[in-house]
Amino acid sequence: MVPIGVHLTAVREHANYCWAPMASPEKVPSVVAEGWYYWRYEQIDEFIEQVSAEQLELEFRTQIEALLETDLDFLMSDEPRRIIEEKGIILLDYRPLQKAWREINCR
Repeated sequence: MVPIGVHLTAVREHANYCWAPMASPEKVPSVVAEGWYYWRYEQIDEFIEQVSAEQLELEFRTQIEALLETDLDFLMSDEPRRIIEEKGIILLDYRPLQKAWREINCR
């Protein structure tokens, strides 16, 4: 077994990034700002003041479920897998999620 970490997100670093929730925006309206995109990092204080904990939990659970549905078998051979398990290295290939995010949010 290879342990992994999951980077959950609810804000976008730059205004021109089109990060949006993976949950339906209608179900998590406090998680989104203008244009159904995440709040910008510069707006973090405003975001925190108004975000619903239940809606944020729904968004995070949706992100985790998307990851679990992704094929995590991205290592090409047994040798890298052996080294990772031996050393206890934690890594995550996020490229499948990036593709899914773009398809969902950058229409």
